[in-house]
Amino acid sequence: MADRFTLESRPPRRVLPVVAPSTTPSGTVLAPALDFGSAHSTVPRTPRSVRRTSHLDSLIQGDRDAGRVMIRGAARDLRTGSEAADATVVAAATVETQLDAALTVQRLVTTPELSTLHLVGRTIGRGFRAALDEAVPAERDASTPLYLLLDDLPVILVITGYARQFSDDVRGGSEAGRLRNVCAGFRDEGVMMRSFDERGTIPISIGPVAGPLGRDDDPLAWHEIGELAPGAMRRRRLVEVRGGAEPTFYAYFRDTYRASLDEPEIVMHEYQIHGSLDADGHTVSSCVADPLTLPWPECPHAAGSAAWIVGQTTDDIRDVVRVRFRGTDTCTHLNDLIRSLGDLSALGAVIA
Repeated sequence: MADRFTLESRPPRRVLPVVAPSTTPSGTVLAPALDFGSAHSTVPRTPRSVRRTSHLDSLIQGDRDAGRVMIRGAARDLRTGSEAADATVVAAATVETQLDAALTVQRLVTTPELSTLHLVGRTIGRGFRAALDEAVPAERDASTPLYLLLDDLPVILVITGYARQFSDDVRGGSEAGRLRNVCAGFRDEGVMMRSFDERGTIPISIGPVAGPLGRDDDPLAWHEIGELAPGAMRRRRLVEVRGGAEPTFYAYFRDTYRASLDEPEIVMHEYQIHGSLDADGHTVSSCVADPLTLPWPECPHAAGSAAWIVGQTTDDIRDVVRVRFRGTDTCTHLNDLIRSLGDLSALGAVIA
């Protein structure tokens, strides 16, 4: 993993060659992503810690208008004792769902098995998370890995839109106009919105090749994750809380796309977070976000928003992000990583 750095002292970004995936429509406006040091390994596990890793894959099946969306993913909580070899899986989960072209849930299968009838037939969009909380309150209250996967379904659909950019002639349309100033990347007069205003198109940012995130010295660094299917997007996430007189935490996520079996995954978004909790393990005392790979020059500005949860209890983090984290000082992808820090207390409670 790249070393920690602050916005004031971050290393200069790497200059990337713009090599578009083979499926990218001709004539698409391309630009190199900001690469401040994309990860090529994962931070080592520390004694007396709990690490939650998760991934969700999203694949559009069929054409853009009539195609279904298949989402599959898994998550695992791993407790580490006094040394790395002392490791125990304390919880795990999987999810598989199929959506129709209107993004309505047609099928939803989970392990542990839950009654998900309340969610079948619902559109994954506005109101889905409220319906989820009503359907699985015990999972929500316990901050389980299954709840994280289900809560992330609206998020994976957001990045699924990037897969369409690589395979369709996306003109932007009114949707781009509605997203103006929703986050740092869509800032008015920023690269994306200038392109939309001047050309009616949204450019595509080409990131670095995704390096491996495992560790040769630690096969348990991540849960088992298979090869990414051609045409699919993937989000990987890691949240770890480390015990001590003043507990610390680390979080990471990366979004990638793979065009074909002959091409590697490329990174779209990538952040890491370092922080600490006060002695009771329930209140955030520090939180710093480090951008690793981001699409547009305006995006790193959002990193400072991570400090907004300092002084908040972990139980309040999800609500704080929902209410406060809006506008051009934020990043929608970083917001979701910060939301997952709401699970820190639950994870810390099972530290050996």
